[in-house]
Formats: sequence, C-alpha cells, structure tokens
Amino acid sequence: SAGNDDDDGHKEGTNRSARRSEQGQDQWCGPFSVARQMIAKREEARRKREQEQEKDEMHHPLDEMMEEVEMEKKRKAHPSLQWRGQVHTTGSEGSTGQPASQLSFYAKRRKRVESQTKKIKVPSLFQTCVDFVVSNFEYVEALGDVDSTIRRTICEELVAKHKFNGAAFDAIAETGIEALEVIDCVE
Repeated sequence: SAGNDDDDGHKEGTNRSARRSEQGQDQWCGPFSVARQMIAKREEARRKREQEQEKDEMHHPLDEMMEEVEMEKKRKAHPSLQWRGQVHTTGSEGSTGQPASQLSFYAKRRKRVESQTKKIKVPSLFQTCVDFVVSNFEYVEALGDVDSTIRRTICEELVAKHKFNGAAFDAIAETGIEALEVIDCVE
C-alpha cells in the first residue's frame, strides 16, 4: 500500500505541474524563474498595450503634420518654450555661478579638455613685424638690406591679403637683388 501511496502522490504531483504549465505559471522561487516570470508579465502587458493602441488610434496621413502645426502655434504663443540658456564661463566659476571646486568631475574634465585644445598661440616677434610691414606696405618705398627668405615671407603675406600689385613688386624686387622667389598670385 505504501507503493500505491507513492504512485498516487507522484501522479498528483505530475498533475499539479501539468496544470501549472498549462496555465503558464510556474511558481518556482529561484531568481531566474522570478526574472523569467517578470519578463513574461512585462511582454504580455506590452502586447496588450499595443493592441489597445492599434484599436484606439486611427492613423491619418496628416496627423504628424497637424501635431507639428500645433507645436508651432504653442511656440508662437509661448516664446519661452524656445529659450535656451547660454553657458558663460568666466574666471574660476562655472556656468552655474558655483566655484570651480564645486563643479562635477565631468564639467571639470570638459573644461580642462577645452582649455587644452584652445591653446592661444602668441605670434612671434618676426611674424608681428611681417604683419606690420604688410599692413602698411603702401608706405614702403624700399626694403633695403633684407634677406631673401624675409622677402619671400612678405611676398606670401601680401598675396594672402590681396595687396600684391606692381608697386609692391617694385619695392620687393629692388636693384641689386640677385634672386627673388615669388609665389603664384593668380588667386
């Protein structure tokens, strides 16, 4: 009779598991089974929600355009919807007016990267002198004892600023100059 009880208990247990699997509700208590149950419930809820939306919404080809027109009307009625704050960083303070020590790590890092990429290049004394001569070249009558590399640099700057003309050529190509390198100034 003990064997019959085991058979009955075994049959009853298999019937219970069969009923649960038919219902789709395995009630295991492990973390993976709980996660699987949660995912199944979420998928079922999503499926129901999508079916309801398909029933409720009738799509018209102009619906999107109408929504866009309504948003445009809202923007015209309320210009503050378009407002965007401007970020001004001055000195050691950030855009929020907080000292740099209280800014987030990301903001500090971004500020450091920006400062490294935007290095201010101070022109050399030579470049400053060449720029001054080129900007006032209409007053130059002769260059005198100037090396050919400096003459070439002045010539390049004159061409870049569209100031290279016949008078400038005469000033650069003085008598006594053996060789003069002139760049293409067709452009």
